[in-house]
Amino acid sequence: MICYSSHYRAELVPDPSYTIGSADNRPCDRIINPDGLGRGDFVKVCRLAVERFETGEERQAALIGPGTWCVGSCAVLEESRLTVLMDRMVIRLSLDTFEVVCSRRLDVCGSMLALYPCGGDLILHGELEVLRLDRELRTVWTFSGRDLFASPTGERVFCLENGRIHLLDWEGNRYELSLDGELLWDRLASEKRILTIHVAATASPRELQLILKESLGLPDWYGMNWDAFWDGITGLIRLPDILILEGWHVYKAGWPEDARVMERLLDRYNREAKDACQVIYRYYR
Repeated sequence: MICYSSHYRAELVPDPSYTIGSADNRPCDRIINPDGLGRGDFVKVCRLAVERFETGEERQAALIGPGTWCVGSCAVLEESRLTVLMDRMVIRLSLDTFEVVCSRRLDVCGSMLALYPCGGDLILHGELEVLRLDRELRTVWTFSGRDLFASPTGERVFCLENGRIHLLDWEGNRYELSLDGELLWDRLASEKRILTIHVAATASPRELQLILKESLGLPDWYGMNWDAFWDGITGLIRLPDILILEGWHVYKAGWPEDARVMERLLDRYNREAKDACQVIYRYYR
């Protein structure tokens, strides 16, 4: 993975050819082995290549971590400090010196998979726990679900966007957390999520778009048109299991073309999406 700051470019790449203690390893400026792992241990080695923009200087270090280390989203760069998640070990490096300025072994269950910046703090996503660390790598809060955060269907199990953390566990239970660790809602896999939207008094297609944005939880930058609606329901949000459009016949009488576009998109969604949404066009009562 590659990280940038105003001063540095840092790239972490697995180096399967590296052998601890071998004289045949590619030369590097520093070897960083926070767990003190040895030749007989199950390890993963990554080469850290750093470029300093002001001088053009390039340096390399070898980072030695456990074999369970997931590299894909394991680092955050802030100015000259690189924080790296090596499964349960978190280290913070000064890229000016390659010194470890702070480190912490996490007291968690399961492997830790990724970390993300969060207002100067860090959000960490693991198999069984999600946690927030402060600037000193101290735990602010932790959260665990009913099962491990994984999906038998390959569905995304962790999403951090719009100030919310969305989680899915192996049993299909879903959770939404605030960045303060507060559980905003959770839904058991056996429960149906039902949403009713009242549209009879909608004055225009644009007002309908605004109602959809607010009711479905589309982001602030939602484009307020049907192309953006399709992109939203297929990539940004998950529609409820049952969507009730109360008073749809009134809206359709006033804006027939616009209503037909939405009907076609919802019909297409139920043909193509993995998670079907039962749509009920209900007469206003």
